Amino acid sequence: MNDLDLKALWQGAEDDEPPVDFEEMQSRASAFERKVRRRNALEWLASVFVILSFGRDAVYAETSVEMVGNWLVVGATIGVAVYLYLKGRVTVEVDPGQDTRTYVEAHANALDEQSRLLATVPLWYLGPLSVGMGVLMLGRMPIDGRPMGGWLGVVGLVIITFLGIAWLNRRGARTLRDEATSLRAELD
Repeated sequence: MNDLDLKALWQGAEDDEPPVDFEEMQSRASAFERKVRRRNALEWLASVFVILSFGRDAVYAETSVEMVGNWLVVGATIGVAVYLYLKGRVTVEVDPGQDTRTYVEAHANALDEQSRLLATVPLWYLGPLSVGMGVLMLGRMPIDGRPMGGWLGVVGLVIITFLGIAWLNRRGARTLRDEATSLRAELD
C-alpha cells in the first residue's frame, strides 16, 4: 500500500458522528425536560388540591365508608405524587466532551423512560385512585330510596375520566417510544 492508497482510505473513511446537529439535539432535549417539569408541577399542584379537598370531605363525611374512601384517595394521591417525584423526572446530562452519538442515545433513553412511565399509568396512578374512588362511590350510593340516576351519572363520569386518562397516557407513551426509535434510526 502506497501513500496515495492510504490517503484515499483515510479520506473515504466514514465519520463516526451521526448526521444529527448537536445544538438541535440539545435544544430538543431541553424542551423535553421543560415539558416534563411543567407536567410534574401541574400534577403536584393538582395533588395538593385533591389532598385538601378529599381530606376535608373525609373529616366531614356522613358515613364511615365515605370517610375511608376519601382517605384512600388522599393516600393514593400522596403515593402518586411521591412516585412521580422518584420516577417522573428527567435530566439528560451534557458533558462537554461527550460526542453527539452518546448524547442522542442518552436523550432517546430519557424518552424511553418517560414512555414506560406513561404506559404504566393504569398501575401506579389510576389503580390506587380507583380503589379510593370506588369505596367513596360505594359510600355515596343512594340506598334509602333516593333515585340512582345522579349517582350513576357521577360514577359514569369518573369511569369515563379514568379511561380517558389511560388512553391519553398510552397515546403519549407511543409517541415518545416512536420518537426514541426515530432518534436511534438517525444514528445509523
